[in-house]
Amino acid sequence: MAVTNVGRISGPLLKENLTRTSDLAFETDLLYIDVINGRIGIKDDAPTRELLVNGNAIYRGNLIATNSASIGNIGIDGPTDTFSTLTGPINMTAGTNFQMTELRTGNLAFTNSGIRAYNGGDIRFQPGPGAGGGSADPEYNNGALGNVTGNGSDFFKREVTVNGVRVMAAGAVGGQTAVPDAWIEKVARMFELFLDSTGAGINSTFQRNLIKTLSGDAGTYHAGLPTIQRVARGAGADYSTNFLTDPGIVFWNLTNLFDTHVQNDMVWYLNSTGSGYGVGDIDAQEVIEHVFHTLHMHGLPADDIKLYSFLAADWQSGDLYAAMEEAYDAGKWDPSGYQTPADAWKTNADAFEVAAKEYLFLLNFAMFEYTELWDGGSLAPEWTDDMRTQAGIQANNPLGYAFHNTYIAPVISKPSLATIRSIFGDGNTPAQDDPSQAGASGYVVTSVGVATTGKVIIPSDLNTTGNIHATGDISFDGNIFIGGDGPEDTLSFNGDIESNLIPDVTGTYDIGSNGQRWGNMNVQSMLGLNDITIDNTISLSGVAVNLGIQNKWYVSTNGTDQLAGNHPNFAFGTIRHALAYIEESTAGPHELHILPGTYTEQFPLEVPANTTVKGSGIRSVTVKSDVPGRYQDAFLLNDASVVTDLTVKDFHYDANTDRGYGFRFAPNAGIVTKSPYIQNVSVVTQGDTRTATDPRGFDSGDAGRGALVDGDALDSASPRASMLFNAVTFITPGADGITCKNDSRTEIINCFTYFADTGIKLLSGSESRIIGSANVYGNKGITADGVDTKAYAISHNFAYIGTGGDVENDESLLDQTKETEQSNSGRVYFVSQDQSGDFRVGDNFIVDLGKGTTSIDVADGDLGASTLSVGVAGTTTLVDATKIDVPNFRISNNTIQTLNNSLSIGAVGSSNAVNLTANVLMPNIDISGNATIGGSGLNFGNDAGDTVNFAMDFEQDLLPSQDTQSNIGSVTKNWKTTNSARITLDNIDIHNNTIQTTDTNSQLELRANGTGVVNLGTVRFKTNISSASGDVAFSGGTDSTSINSTSHMLLPSGTSAQNPNQGNAVRFDSSINEFELFSTGKIALNGIKDGDRDTQIDLSSNKFTFYTANGYAGEIDGSGNLVVPNFSSQDQIAINGNTIGVGSASNPQAGFTANGTGKVVLDTANLQISGSVIENKLVNQDITFTGTGLKANRTIEFNSTNGYIGPFGTTAQRDATVPRLGAIWWNSDSGLLEVYAGAVDGWVSSIGVQAITVTDEIAAELNVVYNLILN
Repeated sequence: MAVTNVGRISGPLLKENLTRTSDLAFETDLLYIDVINGRIGIKDDAPTRELLVNGNAIYRGNLIATNSASIGNIGIDGPTDTFSTLTGPINMTAGTNFQMTELRTGNLAFTNSGIRAYNGGDIRFQPGPGAGGGSADPEYNNGALGNVTGNGSDFFKREVTVNGVRVMAAGAVGGQTAVPDAWIEKVARMFELFLDSTGAGINSTFQRNLIKTLSGDAGTYHAGLPTIQRVARGAGADYSTNFLTDPGIVFWNLTNLFDTHVQNDMVWYLNSTGSGYGVGDIDAQEVIEHVFHTLHMHGLPADDIKLYSFLAADWQSGDLYAAMEEAYDAGKWDPSGYQTPADAWKTNADAFEVAAKEYLFLLNFAMFEYTELWDGGSLAPEWTDDMRTQAGIQANNPLGYAFHNTYIAPVISKPSLATIRSIFGDGNTPAQDDPSQAGASGYVVTSVGVATTGKVIIPSDLNTTGNIHATGDISFDGNIFIGGDGPEDTLSFNGDIESNLIPDVTGTYDIGSNGQRWGNMNVQSMLGLNDITIDNTISLSGVAVNLGIQNKWYVSTNGTDQLAGNHPNFAFGTIRHALAYIEESTAGPHELHILPGTYTEQFPLEVPANTTVKGSGIRSVTVKSDVPGRYQDAFLLNDASVVTDLTVKDFHYDANTDRGYGFRFAPNAGIVTKSPYIQNVSVVTQGDTRTATDPRGFDSGDAGRGALVDGDALDSASPRASMLFNAVTFITPGADGITCKNDSRTEIINCFTYFADTGIKLLSGSESRIIGSANVYGNKGITADGVDTKAYAISHNFAYIGTGGDVENDESLLDQTKETEQSNSGRVYFVSQDQSGDFRVGDNFIVDLGKGTTSIDVADGDLGASTLSVGVAGTTTLVDATKIDVPNFRISNNTIQTLNNSLSIGAVGSSNAVNLTANVLMPNIDISGNATIGGSGLNFGNDAGDTVNFAMDFEQDLLPSQDTQSNIGSVTKNWKTTNSARITLDNIDIHNNTIQTTDTNSQLELRANGTGVVNLGTVRFKTNISSASGDVAFSGGTDSTSINSTSHMLLPSGTSAQNPNQGNAVRFDSSINEFELFSTGKIALNGIKDGDRDTQIDLSSNKFTFYTANGYAGEIDGSGNLVVPNFSSQDQIAINGNTIGVGSASNPQAGFTANGTGKVVLDTANLQISGSVIENKLVNQDITFTGTGLKANRTIEFNSTNGYIGPFGTTAQRDATVPRLGAIWWNSDSGLLEVYAGAVDGWVSSIGVQAITVTDEIAAELNVVYNLILN
């Protein structure tokens, strides 16, 4: 072989240690060594992995990748131990077998020969679809768009059901056009995408449970109430009538729809209250937010997250509450936009629901990182900007981050923003009104339950301990054993049987058993009958055989309304059907027996006359309302109807219609033979709005009421309006127990009301006998309102009345005054005990066990001539209206006396005393020991002949009880001699030969009595001389009395009230600060005034002001003007204010007369009368003479024997005026009186004919006219 020499490799390709510093390529990409990144590529010159083979490779030994490897479409990840594909499925094929210890899918584990669902879900065998076949799944399904029928169809016209949610859209109603189908499909598509079972991180079992909850499946928290998503155009106010208001709900007949479904927010198409039209991101946000609200509020496990207080009384202790609290307290979430105060949700359960809905939306939206859909990418301050990503939430609200990953991420899938924006693009506005212009929905309908051509084949035995559900055919080869391990397992055939049903051995096996019997058996013939048991009615050879019981009927939860109902084995299925059947059957009496169970019925249930409805027991039979009938009465009663031995519950009261009573008369019932009778029944209701503090809905106001007995409800010919209750319990929180009105009568025996607003309410002439019954809790016990309204309660119990809905027996809430209430002459007569055992007979006799007292509250009229006797013969105490007699002892009025012998008052024990703490009047008293007499007064003797002797000396002062109130001796009885070293009388001290006052600077007065005088010897006066009474006279006889002083004399001074009004007096009146004299009356010394000073002239203020009788009479001011309120001249003329009239004299006359050429001008704004001329001062204005009444009856008369001169002048002067219709003018040119006849005729002669001068022209015209007439 020839050898080719290898040429030298030039350049610095290798280092001295043979390490390369640059990449090396063989044949460009046959083998490529990436020295820089440490990678090798085979048939690839840009390897992205440590070893990249672009093409096929065969490995003879082991291929070890320590991290990950990609082989074709297969990805192998070492750290997570997973195989995955870049696109499509993994297909595994082998010449022999694949062997592994366990193979797992998302929910299935295959181990050895077993298949199990390791997440607790179902195992489903689904054949591949055949031609035209579809996937059958009870939860995941996309329904077809169709028309709404039934409830809600007046407003909602189109609907589609997707993954458990019924999407309902408004039609062309209320002045709005219909929501387009394309928009409905977009909303449905979002429900489909958010509930995608293949989404990353989805737990299909948990997500399937969410869909079941949305569907209202059995076992979910709103079972029986599927979810609807409402969709409408614009806003609620855009519809006439607004369907979001209470009147609108009634107007559009939406009540039944909303009562039988749950719903949350609206999805609006072209939202008229939003931020604009035609922006896809805004449309996407609108739909996503409200779809989230529906999924969160009606799909998440509300009991686990403690979303609603009616599911979790401890709602403040849940994970959701904790996450919300953390975000709020950190200032990251501000709910003030939807509640005030912003933290109301922390304490109010209703506010918590609202806040939780918004928080869950914001949390889910941000965790999915959809926040760029928000306008401007922000919702701050409601949701801060640092909370818009998963990382931000993890940092700022870690509890929210954990909540989302625990409760939301496993069940709600996350479609990409690209997918969302492909559905909600820009461009659709009200002008286009076509959502499909802004992107296709991508919604595809799948069928549920469509048969497939494929089969599930099990080639060997199949043993199952659970259920088998197949939507297609099942073929069994070999032996078949169908059954379970208990009698509760069932086998149902929903299809027809197309073959014989033949037992394996003759005469060995039975169809049915004595305890489990088949219903109707319809066969053409029965051959070889042997030991056959038949109930109900059968016909043999045309002869009917009736096995039922006459006039006895039965209802069972296992029955059906198609059966005869006259035997327990052929029971009806509903009470309502049974009662209707009885009504149509033969005359009673009838008995309807209700077998044990709970019956959900359509209220009201009318009990026919002479019919007894008898349950199997008060705790064995429960009758409750279905949802549409919950605001209806339960039982309507007729003549002699009876309801007994059952419980009625779960209905509500509607105040607008006055419906919602457990029992009442049927409309126009005739109560002729016997009253309706209710016995051994419980009525249990609750309000719709319940909280942790009000678990029964006491404050809700809509709890069902107990019974209504209304006399006006009966036929007018009914002789009685009465109803009987025996052993009936009414639990009606915040609602009345029994209401009687309009002259009705009731007997209530051994009945109880709990939590009632009023336990027993009597109105308008009704009467009730109540025996052995009780009112417990609630607001009021028994009330009677109206004339002849009476209640007789015997052995009655009032327990905790006034406590409302409280059940803690808190006696501080009690209000005993509410036990009975009487108004408008109504009366309640009662004998009762309360919660403490206190016994009462009305309000007059009360035994208080707590205080250990018995109280009798009676007046004279109550006892009259009667006597209350307590005790036994010989030791009897008698009480009547005037006294109390104890043996040998009587108390009457304010007197205590013995009936014989003396009265002894003693204290028990030698150390105790008899204390008399008030005034005591005694005839004789003997005290053997010491006597201490206290009190404010001490009287010895009560008669003038009584005497008091003191046989001892006094060793203390003798002091009166009050200063200067008591005397020693009297005017007629004086002490003989008073021996005293000193006498002090008030402030006068007599000692030795001195009499002096003891008060500093006080006076000493010596005064004689009557005409007596005080005779003094030589007198010296230190200061003043005064007299306590009478005058102090200084008389010089016939000489003058001189007061000689260079200073002044002080005259007597005092108030007006102190003036003695005596003659010849002068004094100073301090009340008015004036000096005055008095002769026969008061004379003022300053100014001009009368004696009583109510008439005067005041000269102050530089003017004369006149007052008479203290009233202002006028004044003359500084300018000489006389100003008076009114003026009269000899009572002929009077001027008062701005009115001039005649005075009060007899036949007064008044007039205005001008002097000389002067004028009397009467200014009436524009009229002036001067001399004989009346003129209007306003230019070009009329003077109108008119009268009152009808114009046709008015006459303006000019009373003169001369003539009337009106407007006159020449024709030119006339034509210069602006005439009006009817104007009169004397034309001085023509000598005629003219009248203006309007614009056409102008001025015409008032006399109709006028003289004219016939000219030649006129004669010629007349000649022509007459020739024409006479020719």
